Amino acid sequence: METLKSVGSRIGNLYDEFVTRHLNHESETLQEISRLKESLVHIDFSFGNPICDCFPPAAKAGARAFYLNTRSYPRSRGIDRIRDTVSQYATQELFNGARILSRNNVIPGIGTTHLYFSIARAFLNEGEVCLVTAPGYGIFSYISEEGGACTYSLLLKKSNRYRFLPTELRMAIEEINGSGRKVKAFLFMNPHNPTGNVYSREDELIEIGRVLKEKHILIIEDMAYMGTEFDQGQSVKPICLYCPELFDQTITLLSLSKAYGMAAIRAAIAISSEENIQIIKTELSKSVDSVPIPQQEALAATFAVDFNISRARIQFLSKNAEEYQYRTALMVAMIDGVEHIDHRYRQRVVNEVTAILGMRLSVEILSGINGVEVEIIPSSGFFLPVSFAGWKGLYFAGKKIETCHDLIIDVLAQAARVLVLPGSAMMWPNNDWVVRMSLVPESLDESGIPPRSNIIIGLKRVYEIGKQLSHGLRT
Repeated sequence: METLKSVGSRIGNLYDEFVTRHLNHESETLQEISRLKESLVHIDFSFGNPICDCFPPAAKAGARAFYLNTRSYPRSRGIDRIRDTVSQYATQELFNGARILSRNNVIPGIGTTHLYFSIARAFLNEGEVCLVTAPGYGIFSYISEEGGACTYSLLLKKSNRYRFLPTELRMAIEEINGSGRKVKAFLFMNPHNPTGNVYSREDELIEIGRVLKEKHILIIEDMAYMGTEFDQGQSVKPICLYCPELFDQTITLLSLSKAYGMAAIRAAIAISSEENIQIIKTELSKSVDSVPIPQQEALAATFAVDFNISRARIQFLSKNAEEYQYRTALMVAMIDGVEHIDHRYRQRVVNEVTAILGMRLSVEILSGINGVEVEIIPSSGFFLPVSFAGWKGLYFAGKKIETCHDLIIDVLAQAARVLVLPGSAMMWPNNDWVVRMSLVPESLDESGIPPRSNIIIGLKRVYEIGKQLSHGLRT
């Protein structure tokens, strides 16, 4: 009997053969992928894992660190040489040389969550408010409250593609301040999780900055998804590039987890004024004495200004961004219908879905899934918000789908064997029927099956459930 690992290996070989040949017709070989996949367990769209393996220069630097001076404890502020490297990168790549940074303007952390936790503890006092967007990254919303502070939400609207306007930001701050509370900080995720929105227009950032400057708000600028923008020519920049007067009240976070494929090693950097960095250092030392040397070396190898590293970084990010954009098109085509995607991807999507599912089923599924629609098409990152509101109140297997629990547990997880992240985990405003689906779904058996076939098989399962729904019990 084949093990799951061997099944996954065979599927991988078959899938690679398909990609190489660019087949656009049914084949027994490729249909075997579907047959084999159906014998496996859940496909998990709820993960936040990136598509790529580790950025090669960072992998080499991190591995090499294990053989160099491992007997010495690193300092809590970080290795000076590495801080010099990252500060030079920030000076040239982030601030375009307009602001000269030194090692005292940066400090490493064990991932952005670690840094955010330390920042919240250090800067937010009891009763003060951290303003976050909703939807947003749910974990950060309660981290802000660890020291007794409060988290309030700036509700994003579908009518504006879940982007906030500077006027809305101002109104939210003034409303909270007028209630007797005081907004101390604003979590500005750019690119945004989970919508994939990108704030890259200079005029827009200047207006946002003007509001935050006037209201004396600490800006926690989470740029963890920087580098995943679909349009690499419109990559995000720190708000301080356009509003230099905000530097002393801004803390910018960069990460290796998302764009650089190193989520497992937990490495990030904070950039701010010397005073703010010293405050963060003091708080970090209360939870961990220092960031491990391999993580620091990986940071330096990624955020370096060396010509060869810069070229490798551009090529690496561009390749991954193109793949994320294609996967977005693939999922939109299967959920909303192939006519809703860019012309340049249509034939490729049709070919790939047909090769896995066969001609008849691909024609059906590429017309869309009944009652399901994409909530917003992202401009970055690797998530697709999807609305299942059309399934609310319908019947499946004799049971009415009344709650999100019914949808996510009974229908999607148990019947379709598909796992998603519920809207409540993302603070989705007034609509838990929106779920987050990753562009990099994984099989829980860890069989190594190619992720794009996971997308196709997973959405096929959702499509088949949609066909079985009814408006009432059959008698």
